Amino acid sequence: MQNTINQYKHATPIDIRFSDCDILGHVNNAIYQQYFDFARMRYFQKVLEEEINWHENAVMVATITIDYLSPIPLDDDITLYTRIDALGNKSMGMTQLIYSQKDRKLRATNKAVLVCYNRKQNATVSIPESWRRRFLGYDRNITVKVPFGSPDTKTTVEEKETVRKDPSIRRAT
Repeated sequence: MQNTINQYKHATPIDIRFSDCDILGHVNNAIYQQYFDFARMRYFQKVLEEEINWHENAVMVATITIDYLSPIPLDDDITLYTRIDALGNKSMGMTQLIYSQKDRKLRATNKAVLVCYNRKQNATVSIPESWRRRFLGYDRNITVKVPFGSPDTKTTVEEKETVRKDPSIRRAT
């Protein structure tokens, strides 16, 4: 399992609150999504820095799937690992893990499809090129689902060169 964790550059430690737990003494399953949301925001803050203006372009969750693998007890020491693993024209795939530092076990996984949305236009929009460059520069093994040079994307020469030279970036076929 350690090899899987090593694929993730972004880590967010989580403090488990007493109120997160149910009568059985472990984190209630509804709280997991709050942990994933918090780590997702920390990821965007780290990778996009000042590039994101939530009043204009935002990211909305289109699909989310959580696999609960084992309970998280109140006294656990957990870290959430987050990465972008796929880029389309308007959407991106994100994978997250909840990992126990205490017993070195994976507690849950989260797969999400996120869509870029312009609040002023009230419509989905293409992922901004500056975001694409930052995602591709931060995470490895990203599947690029929209071919470069397609009419849907305005890919820069710099980004094409990054993809061409970096063997960890995969193109979907």
